[in-house]
Amino acid sequence: MLKRDIILKQLARTNKKNFENYVVTGINHLYQPNTRIWFPKLYLNGDWDNRMTEDEQTIYEKPVDPGEVAAHAKGVFESGIHTRIVFARVIDSLGMVMYRFKGEFELNMEASKKKGCLVWERKKTAVKTYQPESR
Repeated sequence: MLKRDIILKQLARTNKKNFENYVVTGINHLYQPNTRIWFPKLYLNGDWDNRMTEDEQTIYEKPVDPGEVAAHAKGVFESGIHTRIVFARVIDSLGMVMYRFKGEFELNMEASKKKGCLVWERKKTAVKTYQPESR
């Protein structure tokens, strides 16, 4: 089980492609259907204004451009992927980028429609982990 206070210092290693300039925002879970592993910046940045409540129970996700909010929400609603395992991007005191585990969140579609942004509510503070496939 993956529990709170887990930090990833590196997302992936590969010698097949150069991911140095590639920004990963999320990937679909290999073993859990309709689940995405998400690596958000939970602060205003570039094209996104993602925020987490102080109690860490809710994440609000929206594009900065008001003209993109409805299309983004529609795309997520229609995707059927309404569960996210969240590793929030943080920077430590030495300036190193890390991803801190925040839990498993589910999309609240009704609250999203009322708030005008995607509303993700935490359902779990621990998630199942899987053995890596042998190569």
